Amino acid sequence: MTLNPQTTALVILDGQNDFLTEGGVLYEAIQAAENGPGLKDRLNSAIAAARSAGAAVINTRITFSEGYPEVTHNGYGIFAAVGETGGFIKGTWGSETAEGLDIENGDTVLEKHGMSAFLNPEFEKMLKERGITTLVLAGLLTDACVECTMRAAYDKGFEVYNLTDATAALDSAKHKATVEGSYPMFAKAVTVDEFTQDLQNRQAA
Repeated sequence: MTLNPQTTALVILDGQNDFLTEGGVLYEAIQAAENGPGLKDRLNSAIAAARSAGAAVINTRITFSEGYPEVTHNGYGIFAAVGETGGFIKGTWGSETAEGLDIENGDTVLEKHGMSAFLNPEFEKMLKERGITTLVLAGLLTDACVECTMRAAYDKGFEVYNLTDATAALDSAKHKATVEGSYPMFAKAVTVDEFTQDLQNRQAA
């Protein structure tokens, strides 16, 4: 991999309290799954590397109104499961950027009401305005928002990388199945260390 920081964006999918901070509705489930322990630290390492190299940093947040009217037409599957948690309600602590996640004022924070970051039109608009052609994806969940954004990005012609050790699912089997099954079809899988080293090599060149 040889990344150009000027045309690269690190996209943190849904780095929110409900996933990543003790007391969040899905925090315990994430901590019990593969990559859960230390995930926030690895995300911060990737953020620091991107910021140091001059790459864009974007954090998306999945949010819903009380009663989940945005997804009530889906009375099954993952949206039904989200509703059962009572989490990710706009304006609540759980929906906010995770405590300790190093998102700064100069970074972009976008809300969405579904899986893919592209559901917010401002996401693709911003990428085009900045000349971003490469997306490096990390965050939650491996088999939901990360995968949906990956597929959409690939379909739209972006070069896509996934940070395999900076994503997590609600159980290890789902994470492994997605990384080994879906990822090779739509993205290039790399680790946080590989991502960081590539950017450092670019700066040293």
